[in-house]
Amino acid sequence: MLPLSVCETDSNGTITYANRMALEKFGYDSTILTDGINVLETIAPEQRDLARNNMECVLRKGETRTAGTEYAALRSDGSVFPALIYSSPVLSGGTPVGMRCAIVDITEMKEAELHIQEAKMHAEAANNAKSEFLATMSHELRTPLNSIIGFSQIMVDGAFGKLNNNKYEEYVDYIFTSAEHLLEVISDILDISKIEVGEIDVEDSELDVANLVDGAVTIVRGRTETGDQTLVVDVADNIPQIMADGRLVRQILVNLLTNAVKFTPEGGTVTVGARVVDQGAVAIFVEDTGIGIAAEDLSKALEPFGQIRTSPHHAHEGTGLGLSLSKRLTELHGGTLSIDSEIGKGTTVIVTFPPHRTLGPLGRNLPVSGL
Repeated sequence: MLPLSVCETDSNGTITYANRMALEKFGYDSTILTDGINVLETIAPEQRDLARNNMECVLRKGETRTAGTEYAALRSDGSVFPALIYSSPVLSGGTPVGMRCAIVDITEMKEAELHIQEAKMHAEAANNAKSEFLATMSHELRTPLNSIIGFSQIMVDGAFGKLNNNKYEEYVDYIFTSAEHLLEVISDILDISKIEVGEIDVEDSELDVANLVDGAVTIVRGRTETGDQTLVVDVADNIPQIMADGRLVRQILVNLLTNAVKFTPEGGTVTVGARVVDQGAVAIFVEDTGIGIAAEDLSKALEPFGQIRTSPHHAHEGTGLGLSLSKRLTELHGGTLSIDSEIGKGTTVIVTFPPHRTLGPLGRNLPVSGL
């Protein structure tokens, strides 16, 4: 049975009919039909002016209130419940002689809305607390880490003389490398958090793609030399400029190159390049001859902290934030990040910026069909 109460009134709003559900819902018996109760008495006093205006429209103008009006419905014992009331005229010869009302109890719906609101407020509060915590902890951790990195670098360089002990020199180098790695992890976690709460803004400027690629390659080249990989740059001639945030794009490239180097064995090749693709969009790609990712693991690789292990022997340091962060930074530009990979053959990651971000030689947007 539908939770629908129905009643009818005469031209003055006096109730002349009420179904069993209406009587039960409002706490009346059948004497309501002989007692001359006006329908306004079933509405909370503070809403009777609204109800009276709606009655006027139905009984005098013959309008149908198909959208329904939300009221605080009043029971005979003085308690109230939220209800949607749909009203239509009862016609005789085209003239309104009464009003028919369908009343829907929306108590459960309102309670559900309240629970959703409360859950949303708790989630927002938790999110804000997390962001504040990460921001605070980021500062608290970065400050001592910068000191550790700075002083260990001085010791590695022997600025005040040699340590005169090979083990000490080895340990200091470990301290320096580990601190730098930890600082990168902290920065990635903070950036992910900022993106989640919309605190990272894209500051557009005209960017030379070839220079961006060269800058990112310079940052990661030392890692390829350590791992004996070959790093190839393959940017198309006369690649146009793009309108984007230089810092964020550089971070995307460094993340992708670092990942590629990390998962490419000694003697392998990592290639970074750029091309103009469909509708004049600029695509930057990073391709490696590394261990690859299985098709069923691609979606996991793009999730925060989504680390993929192809075998017990392939364990790599890191949080698994590089691809996820790069994807989100790309999407902030309206672009897309796609992965093509095969186990044992390597991986290609393509970052494509939308056509409207492509600039001509004079800094003017190139014409793109359909935009």
